[in-house]
Amino acid sequence: MEMKIPFRRLAASSWWILLVGALTVSAYTHWRAGFTFPSPWNDEPWFLWTSVELCDTGHWASPSLRPDAPLVLSPLFALANAGLYKLFGIGLGVSRWFSWVCMALAGLAIMDMSRRRPWPWLSAFVVSLFLLGADSVIAGNMARPEAMIWMLATWGFALLDRGKTGQGLLLVALAINLHILGIVFFSGALCIAGVQSFDRIRAKRPWTTREKCWIALAAVTASALVLYNASRFDSTVFTAATQEDTSSIWRRLGISYRWFWLAIGGVAWLHCAFRKRDHLCCLSLALLGLLPLVLRSQMWYAVYEQQGFGMLLLSLSWVAGDLFRGGFPRIARFASAAVAVGMLVFAYRFGWITGPRNYPEKLQWGWGMTIEKTPPVYLSQEDKNAILGEISRHLDGRPRPVRVFFCPEADGLFFHGILPDGVIPYQGVRTDVMGDMAVFRFSRHMPEWARNQHVRKLLTAYDGGEVFPFRTRDGTESWLFVDGNGAATR
Repeated sequence: MEMKIPFRRLAASSWWILLVGALTVSAYTHWRAGFTFPSPWNDEPWFLWTSVELCDTGHWASPSLRPDAPLVLSPLFALANAGLYKLFGIGLGVSRWFSWVCMALAGLAIMDMSRRRPWPWLSAFVVSLFLLGADSVIAGNMARPEAMIWMLATWGFALLDRGKTGQGLLLVALAINLHILGIVFFSGALCIAGVQSFDRIRAKRPWTTREKCWIALAAVTASALVLYNASRFDSTVFTAATQEDTSSIWRRLGISYRWFWLAIGGVAWLHCAFRKRDHLCCLSLALLGLLPLVLRSQMWYAVYEQQGFGMLLLSLSWVAGDLFRGGFPRIARFASAAVAVGMLVFAYRFGWITGPRNYPEKLQWGWGMTIEKTPPVYLSQEDKNAILGEISRHLDGRPRPVRVFFCPEADGLFFHGILPDGVIPYQGVRTDVMGDMAVFRFSRHMPEWARNQHVRKLLTAYDGGEVFPFRTRDGTESWLFVDGNGAATR
């Protein structure tokens, strides 16, 4: 007994050390990633221009996004960022730090679930490995709602795991307001709530009045958000559900590792559902995390699969240990360790986790995105001055407002509030209205495939033709100006 007490204290201390260490390294990696891992992406201002408008005027309709009709994507995400802008100022960096906080909170939720299970400090180590993987680093440095969705899902399931059914359902229901994928996670939470309700009925342990109120609030919130999204097909990401046919889904499901792990996880889930439900919430969250990339091929959804696999690793190791813990404790420990080690090797070979050597420079993502050894300046004051000067040079006699299209589109966020009077940064989403002039950037920070498939395509749409840069830097950064009538800086 005297030997066990110090070991338990050491294990508890290790849990906290791993927690603080993982968050510290993650924050450092986020700082190193800056605006280059990834570079500012066209998806980010889709969500953030609404936040900017809410912060500046209190209105939802942003002239920088769509001038002919309001366009509101992920209202809860927009409100959260608008609130942060009020506190810290408007900026892409503020929104990216918010995503990092969401990923950190999600890691805390998984650690909270693992802390109540065998070997919590080893589980914390595994959670740390996945939190520092490239997919999680990217999601935590991207002003899209994936990190916030995962945070709501993990904490919702953590509450469900504690038996707080109503509060857990409500948190996961809020994710529906962020993206259609919220429905996937809410469906799983609803299944868990059904199982917990059945157990209460069988045990003749009715819900308290407070619990009934939480469940009713969750049901009303989920119903309202589903109806709200369904009524706005033209202006929400709800339309993504119709962009993939059934054959594409089956083809992605047929990828060997996906059906294998989904099948193994499914068998373990059935075992937990009908035999021992200790790990049912954890397994459900893991399997739900593996689904988004099956339902739709979208590079930013990779974080769900990576984090879902990490959750599956922990869950299967716990289930394997439980199978033998009754009469064979040594075999139980061996089985649990064997599952964890085997899946860790798979995760490392697949790129979901990485080793410490040359970290974080060794991180790679998105077919060409890397973290440089020396954090570069993405946009210097000299760059801004040159761009502002070029824009001002072409303003004479133009009626206001003048819309300036930036490519990459998120670069426009760096110019909010500093353009000449009557000039606004402009993206133009789901509209035929184009910018009156455009500034294109070619940079080493953007992968070659993105430059070819996106930047050059838009340059052609703006009738850029053979243009020459009005500014260059470092031999890799160049800016081109195109007038709205096709006249370019040559």
